Amino acid sequence: MLTHGMLITNRLRETGKNGADFAKELGVTRAYVYQIIHGHNLSVGPSAMNLREAIAEHLKTSAEELWPFLKGPKNPPQRRKLHSRG
Repeated sequence: MLTHGMLITNRLRETGKNGADFAKELGVTRAYVYQIIHGHNLSVGPSAMNLREAIAEHLKTSAEELWPFLKGPKNPPQRRKLHSRG
């Protein structure tokens, strides 16, 4: 089963671009690009939004279409905190 991030990655590959290309262009790490694409980083700060906008523009769509949580409230959903068993 393909995840949402995998679908974005595949669309980028079809255009001949990958996360490393965006990392170089925007001066961020490849790990950061991966986290944004795959939804591990839900930040709506300027760096994250610039990256999302650059990817969306390249794919001729909007960031909101690629990352639907951006359509909702200003604060994205929070990840569940894991509690240690102790």
